Amino acid sequence: MQATTKITKRSTMQEDRDAYLVRVAAEDADALGLEGAPEGETSEEAGPFSLEKVIDKLKTVFDPEIPVNVVDLGLIYVCEAHPLADGGHRVEIKMSMTAPGCGMGDVLKADAGRKVQGVAGVTEVDIEIVWVGREPRVRGRSTAAWHVLRRQR
Repeated sequence: MQATTKITKRSTMQEDRDAYLVRVAAEDADALGLEGAPEGETSEEAGPFSLEKVIDKLKTVFDPEIPVNVVDLGLIYVCEAHPLADGGHRVEIKMSMTAPGCGMGDVLKADAGRKVQGVAGVTEVDIEIVWVGREPRVRGRSTAAWHVLRRQR
């Protein structure tokens, strides 16, 4: 199957011979006759840095085919913050997709990066898409993601 991906600032279109998958940005919702407000994820939030805020932002990143966020789907395997000399933080994330051939991986990666970059105190974001296969789940999350959330408390 031959596929192409066109990514612009405001929308993404995944095309193959048999189907189209289009993701429309919130600010373009009116073109479809829907109401939508700009997401504003690029504006930095106030307050001190916390990993909990990063996880909360990741909970606003949704799989385009399943209306569940990437944290609750158990797709976040590593989420670590490292302090930088400038006082900011570098956030490193390793995430997976629901299937190895997911054509929206780059879109989800960009969406997550944009949203995490808006967290107060985040100056660098590094996201890697990994395929680790299935592992034991705790409360619907991968054990790795559960340990990340548990360490925060």
